[in-house]
Parts: sequence; structure tokens; C-alpha cells
Amino acid sequence: MERGLGIIDIDHLMIRTRSLDHAAQAYKRLGFFVCPPRKRIEMSAFADGFRSQANAPKATLNNRHIIFKAYPGRSDVANFLEFMCIEDPLATPSKVTQLMAFLGDSEGPKTVVCLTPDINASVAEFKRRGFESPPTIPFETGWDDTERGTFVRIEARPFVPLPGQMPFQMNCYETSTIDNYQYTPWTAHPNTARYVKGVMSVTENLCSDVEFMASRILDVEPRWLDEHACVIRPRDIEWRFFSPTGFASRYPGCHYSDVRLLLATIGATVAVDSLPALKSILRANAVDHVDFGDRVCISPEVACNTLLEFVATAGEIK
Repeated sequence: MERGLGIIDIDHLMIRTRSLDHAAQAYKRLGFFVCPPRKRIEMSAFADGFRSQANAPKATLNNRHIIFKAYPGRSDVANFLEFMCIEDPLATPSKVTQLMAFLGDSEGPKTVVCLTPDINASVAEFKRRGFESPPTIPFETGWDDTERGTFVRIEARPFVPLPGQMPFQMNCYETSTIDNYQYTPWTAHPNTARYVKGVMSVTENLCSDVEFMASRILDVEPRWLDEHACVIRPRDIEWRFFSPTGFASRYPGCHYSDVRLLLATIGATVAVDSLPALKSILRANAVDHVDFGDRVCISPEVACNTLLEFVATAGEIK
């Protein structure tokens, strides 16, 4: 069921990193398969008034992906982690700078991205609710699968409200290439990861921030776990909110960042088929982690300032 903003569900988490190569190597150590660098396709739609010109400036940000199978029983929403890096800030067209303003400050999760089947309708509803935004900018790119001799095309049209208008940054996008965002050969991971099950945020103003995100953005009723923790679930993927006290209770021995300022989205929960297989990889690669038995947490400093929680696919987040 679509919500008032036309959102189907949470689709992916965007993580800023200082270097795409750094991010790829860091997450490979955790047992993920990282998609190859995307093919450099002309993206003049990002340029300032040069869309049809051969010498239009290229967009100077790039990304890498870790893609997963869809949430069990679903196929209409993608499910992935995206690393984003502005590789040449001085040459970045102003439209891109405006659209990606939320990528400022440190590494780490920057926006929770939801899927909409009709970006125009979603934009109109966001504006009706009083949110300002730059124009949507379509792009087309993809990956070369050299092993199988095929090109995996992806395209999207993102909509990004200007930062500062909501407690936690989120945005929407529309795509006609859901199947390629779930490209089967690249959804198999040595650590047995299957899908992103949830995202998590921390704030010192839990009640007011949860109420804003639940009523103004996602059109759902929040589910309070206790006075320090709450869950918002648009459909399948959970967005968990904690006070600092709630975070410390849920994740003893863990920390969410040594550089980000609250309020902040801090990480994601990933479901794996085998926690023992995951733990084996982490031990073999000497990755700092906290083992709670039924779940494992990765320290942010080894995951691009992102807290990763792993749970078994057979269990629910409790």
C-alpha cells in the first residue's frame, strides 16, 4: 500500500565515504560482494543548461553498491547499501551541489531512500506539505558484468528535499530497473547476507522527532518499544529510533560515531542466513566487532562510520 507521499517502502541507505575504493575494500573485509564501479555514461542531465551539448560537464559524484535480494515475499522494491562520494567538489555543477547538499560533514549514513512508483505525484505531495526541493534530475548508468559479458543498466529519478526541513534526511526515487538493482549474480555474499532489514537513528529529542517522521513523512503509527526506543515501519523495512540512553541499552559496548553530531542516522540491520559464517569471516579478517550471540555489531570505524548490526534471517529484530 502506498502512503500519502506515494512511498511504497524504504529502499536503501546512502552512505557517504571519502573514497569509493576505501569503502569497497572495507566492506569486502566484512564478507560483502561489492558491485564493480559503474560505467561512466554521459550524465549531462546534471549539467547547468547543457543537457544536449556534447561538451556538457560530467557529474562529479560517483557511487558503489552492495545489492541484496528483495525483502522476503517482495519484488517491487530494491534493497541495497549505496556508497556515495563527491570526487571533484570544485567541478561539481551547481544543480548537483544543491541536490546533494545533505552529503556534507563526515562519512556515514546520510539519507534513507524510499521508492515511489510516481515521482511527480510524490514531489507534488511533498510540496503540498510544505517541503522545498530542487528539481528532480534523471540519470542513467550501469555496470559491466565482465564475467558474464553483459551490461546491467540502471536508471533513476531522485527527489531530494532540501536539508534541514525534517529531523532525519530522507528522499524518494523512481526507477524502471528494479530487476537490475536485484541482479541475481551479485546478491550472493560470502557472509550470507540476504537483505537490509532496517535502518537506525539516534536523537536527543526522540518524541518530537518520531512524531514528525511518522505523521509528516511516512504516514504510519509509531510503535514504542519503551520510552527510549521506537519503530516506524512503512511496510517491511523498519526504521528504528533511539535516544542516547536507548542506544546504550540496545547496543552495550558499541558506539554510533565519534564524529557525527546528533541527531543522525547511524546504520543498518542486515539479515544473514548464517551468523556463524559471518563470524568466521570477521575473525579471519581481524574485524573489530561485538558478538551478542544472536546478533553481531560492527564498529563504525571499520565500516565508513556506519554501525552495522547483523541478525539471522530466521529471527526478528527484538
